[in-house]
Amino acid sequence: MSVPSKVIRMNGASALTSLLQPLCDLVAPTEFASYKAPQWQFLLGSGDITVFALPGEVPGSLLGAVLRVGIGGPDAGYGMMVVSKEARGRGYARLLLEAAMSEVPYNEGRRVLAMCSPLGQPFYAKLGFKEVSMITGLKGSVASVEAASLTGAENSVSATVSPLPDAAACEAFVSLDREASGFERAACIRSLLLSGNSVSATAVDAETGKVVGRAALRQDAPGAPLIVGPVIGQVHAVVPLLQALVAARPQSSTEGDAEVTLMVSDHPNLVSRLMVGLGFSQLFAYPGMTLDEKPVYQMSGGDGERGLDYLGLIHPTLG
Repeated sequence: MSVPSKVIRMNGASALTSLLQPLCDLVAPTEFASYKAPQWQFLLGSGDITVFALPGEVPGSLLGAVLRVGIGGPDAGYGMMVVSKEARGRGYARLLLEAAMSEVPYNEGRRVLAMCSPLGQPFYAKLGFKEVSMITGLKGSVASVEAASLTGAENSVSATVSPLPDAAACEAFVSLDREASGFERAACIRSLLLSGNSVSATAVDAETGKVVGRAALRQDAPGAPLIVGPVIGQVHAVVPLLQALVAARPQSSTEGDAEVTLMVSDHPNLVSRLMVGLGFSQLFAYPGMTLDEKPVYQMSGGDGERGLDYLGLIHPTLG
């Protein structure tokens, strides 16, 4: 196998659409085989996405690829690093990531891996990334969410679903995400909430009338798992938000049970609540990593007053 001459860089809707099938083909024999066309369509359409790829010898094929996600200014997240099995051990992963990180203006911003699987951890550690957080993947069911009894604090929250497409609700979500995550991800949030196969909900404190949480749920295809994220706010708002979201789930899947998944960023008390109180099971526990050793997400909600934290990820790469 000859060494590829250069890394190609692609962004923009039409260019990324052309990569859909090559990316599906690239990951099919790998540990990312679960990523089919619907998952790649969601990921490639989620805001400021640039793909760095190594073309294969066969026209239209790829030896490897990595995604860079713009999160405001020079800051960026990286993920979906994939190198075909037959091309591994040749330094291609380093070549791809260094190309993605060195490009101006991203060579001076924060470099973030919202979540890193065990396969990638040694590679990223060699490049100087440090473990700074823990992401816990959880799986439950619609039935377990619907049957959950609320605690006293949870009973003080009223959660309602926003009709979609709802531009005002979307912009309110964007503002809260900015406050809780510390990142500028307006394009990503808008893409998620206005996609047509997602719903969002808002949690309000019944006594004060203040917003104490927002969350979104998407379903990539009929019968697919219900994926919750992002989740923003106070911990006691999460279960009411989950109940509102599953009741309004998309794809007209309103009958029978369905799998519900979410990824909790740190917050061990929330993980315990979902596992003990709602019967969720743990799928994995992987670290978030950064090059500057700072936490991926700021805690206690930016202004330090409302305590609105970033609780659940949109996606392992999007954060």
